[in-house]
Amino acid sequence: MTPPRRLWPSSARLAPSSCRSSARSVSGDADPAREADLAELRHELGASLAGLSQEQASVVVLKDALGFSFAEISAREGMPVGTAKCYAHRARAGLRARLTNDAAA
Repeated sequence: MTPPRRLWPSSARLAPSSCRSSARSVSGDADPAREADLAELRHELGASLAGLSQEQASVVVLKDALGFSFAEISAREGMPVGTAKCYAHRARAGLRARLTNDAAA
């Protein structure tokens, strides 16, 4: 059995700085309520990603979180570009459904 692959390489691109700064506090006087909301959101997103297939989760993280192109994802994951696009679409639909159901509950 082969070990599971990491979702992103160690040299992966980072999200735009506006995304990084909203995810982590850079000042010591951060709003505790906002920090708690962000922590809960990260937890919900992680749980929702865990509910996807490994391929779908990998593609959506590489595309939407790390900014890879579909051509780069295709080469890295060893799949056709069309398959990567399909996995991204299905993963986003799955995340939307899970997160919407969680918010309604």
